[in-house]
Amino acid sequence: MIKMLIGLLLLICGAFGCSSMEEKIQPATELDLLQTIVDQNRTLTSFNSELPFEATYPFNGESTELSDQQLERLRITENEDQMMSKEETLEDIDLLHRTWKYSYAMYSWHGGDEAFNQAHTNLTETIDQEYSDEDEITGDELAEHLCDHYGFLTDPHVQIGGSSVVISEHDFYTTEELEFILDENGDYWLHKSDELLDKLVAINGAPDVEDFLVPSLNNDGKLVYYLGYYTSEPVTNPWSLEFESKDDREVFVRRVGFDYLSDRSFNMYEKDEVDVVQFRNMTVYEDDSHTYEDMLESAQELKDSPYFILDLRNNGSDNVDFVAKWYEEMFDQEAGLGEYLVQLSTTTNDVFLEETVKLYDEEGALIEQSLHHVDEDEENERREPNWYIENKDLTSIDDNDTPIFVLIDQGTSSAAERMTKQLKQVNQVYVVGVPSAGALSSSRSLNFELPNSQIRMSVPSEFSYHPRLMEKEGVGIEPDLWIYPRFAKNRVIAWIENHY
Repeated sequence: MIKMLIGLLLLICGAFGCSSMEEKIQPATELDLLQTIVDQNRTLTSFNSELPFEATYPFNGESTELSDQQLERLRITENEDQMMSKEETLEDIDLLHRTWKYSYAMYSWHGGDEAFNQAHTNLTETIDQEYSDEDEITGDELAEHLCDHYGFLTDPHVQIGGSSVVISEHDFYTTEELEFILDENGDYWLHKSDELLDKLVAINGAPDVEDFLVPSLNNDGKLVYYLGYYTSEPVTNPWSLEFESKDDREVFVRRVGFDYLSDRSFNMYEKDEVDVVQFRNMTVYEDDSHTYEDMLESAQELKDSPYFILDLRNNGSDNVDFVAKWYEEMFDQEAGLGEYLVQLSTTTNDVFLEETVKLYDEEGALIEQSLHHVDEDEENERREPNWYIENKDLTSIDDNDTPIFVLIDQGTSSAAERMTKQLKQVNQVYVVGVPSAGALSSSRSLNFELPNSQIRMSVPSEFSYHPRLMEKEGVGIEPDLWIYPRFAKNRVIAWIENHY
């Protein structure tokens, strides 16, 4: 589809006199090509259906929620991992099993009673079979068993012992050894120094070469295509490329790894006369030299910029409240992805909220908003389990005059992904980098500790339901321009210099 539309776009350009190769790669044409790519990648739309039945569940009949005394045992301690008996191990497993339904907002979505009961049964049988009554078991051993048996949870926010239960199975493979551009017919040509060298006719025997090419920017800031493939399947090397001249080639692609960035969590600066605002984290800590007000004021300051870069690489923050506020400051309207916001409110989560707040306090995190819905008249009291559901409208903006370039990578997760997805509903916003982490749906994770193993658990108490968001779980948001994250900023600046 992209190939067809771009080809049509170039044909229209040709009808108005863009006949030579040099003219076709001029900035105006590149801007049109980029807009076509962005339009095809702007996939979020409103949906008219009700919240699916399986998204929530009624709390009918006799409650199986843990008692106050049992919940007290799940509070976080400073005790170190210790050896456990088989009986103590099974007790931790049973306590965890009884928390899921009253703590995890996506419990029903991941199979509900049937799936979690089966996991509990299988896990108990595994412990019975692998250990005798005299064996001692470590917390690390139990954590491995928990991750194994709850591996059906495709939610990156669920963490056991500090590690996500799910590991992304998707990888991006690419190489910049060869560079391609499109001609007026939508065909891809090997390209060097503004010269067409040869037309690409097949990759690995497949004539649909666009399936193995991704739009990108080169070091000169020009819109080009590189070999690239985002997949959950193994990729074999080398790739065979067939050209019209029969001068075939073999090329090796490699998996794009993760770049750890150790710079400041928040920064606003200018690079080569381009404004850059950098969010590595959306939570402010006591030792930070900036405040939430500083971060929000960046939106006001950027309103006067002719263009700017929003750097969300390595941002795994869960502060969805900040995202909503920053968006409203930037565009003077409320954010919304057309989704249902669903929060699970229980006595269990009240206790886990207290522990989470304590953890944040110990870490020096400054929390402006409540992580969880607590009615004043219910605070510190046992409550009936309940759902709080809000339907948000889809917010789209079509009159934005400021080109915005959003940098993402595999570390862009959670609230930063929601920010990216929200910004993709704004015109003149371009997402650059590699696919994000794919942790878009759940949020507001709460923490507790299994009493015998001291395994820390982190479980989301809220999720956002939108069919397209659910599809991106574990997959991530795909960029408009696919660029090695470490090169993205400089190449975007080169693009800006060429076009604005």
